[in-house]
Amino acid sequence: MTFQDSFKDLVPGSTPPPPPPRWQKPVRIALIVLSITTGLLLVIRLVQMMDIVPSVAGTGSGTVAGQVVDQAGRPQPAEVIIQTTDLIVQTAPDGRFQIAGVPAGAQVLVVARDGVAVEYPITVRNGQTINVGTVKSETTTQPVR
Repeated sequence: MTFQDSFKDLVPGSTPPPPPPRWQKPVRIALIVLSITTGLLLVIRLVQMMDIVPSVAGTGSGTVAGQVVDQAGRPQPAEVIIQTTDLIVQTAPDGRFQIAGVPAGAQVLVVARDGVAVEYPITVRNGQTINVGTVKSETTTQPVR
């Protein structure tokens, strides 16, 4: 019994449609995959344009703010640096600082005072101000070489 013979009993006097060409199934699968991929890329682009998910790494810049204090919590003058950049500021008399134009992404905030530096890892987001709060400066009774 052939493929066409199996349909002769269902409808008297009619012939069944020919089977689809072999290339149709792979083309349909490719079109489905292409449609899904295009849809996902469109959704990702719309989310980026609407800035629902803030940009973290690699693009833009943000601002870092905080206050430097000593071990007892008293405001201290210090130099605040964003490592691997040219961004350096002196704290205000109350220990507060603000650094604008910090590249977005993972950065290292360095607080330097009396020849001793303390590093704080931070993440800067594009267009946002990150307040690191109170950061402690370290001092040493031993000379720094």
